[in-house]
Amino acid sequence: MPEKLSASARLQTSCPAPQVHASTRFSTRQPPIDHPLTAMTTPAHTSPLPPTAQPTAAMLGLPHWVEPFLTAGNHLIRALDALRPLLALAARLFVAKVFFLSGLTKLADWGSTLELFAYEYQVPILPPAVAAVLGTAGELVLPVLLVLGLGGRLAALGLSVVNVVAVLSLPDMPEAAFQLHVFWGSLLAGLAVYGPGCWSVDGWLVHRLRSAATA
Repeated sequence: MPEKLSASARLQTSCPAPQVHASTRFSTRQPPIDHPLTAMTTPAHTSPLPPTAQPTAAMLGLPHWVEPFLTAGNHLIRALDALRPLLALAARLFVAKVFFLSGLTKLADWGSTLELFAYEYQVPILPPAVAAVLGTAGELVLPVLLVLGLGGRLAALGLSVVNVVAVLSLPDMPEAAFQLHVFWGSLLAGLAVYGPGCWSVDGWLVHRLRSAATA
């Protein structure tokens, strides 16, 4: 006679464990989470769709002769996207040079700088000596950070403050000089909003953080 099965054995033979297909098992890997640093360095932007996902003329209900224009437009967008790092670096170098040379000029003749802040520059709120020190320090330190792309957005915002204060402190600024400050401010605003680009220390740090999150 066959041996009597224990209660646990009878339960196992009567209720077999359900088979879970490999494709339905949950993965233990967690989805990548963006580090807070990414929000301070690299903005979220939408990249062009991959070639296989590009809308076709048929998908959009357009005539077939429009297809070459859609393809050319996508190639143009990809080419412009490839220029982002280079243009961001060029803007950083250009603006940083302007402010850094200004800071060196102030530092080279500190006596004249103090006199300018005391009698010509009308910096609001701050005493002339404090304004001279802060302004010169900002023009010497922030451009270095901007060139490196280390805290690039904060450096761009800091130089934007220096730029605005320079305009406010000279009410009778010539129109040509005012237009230059507007141009510099526009470049700084773009760097503050869009970030220093991937050719920067910030871009390298973001890449490392994302790689660590997906590992």
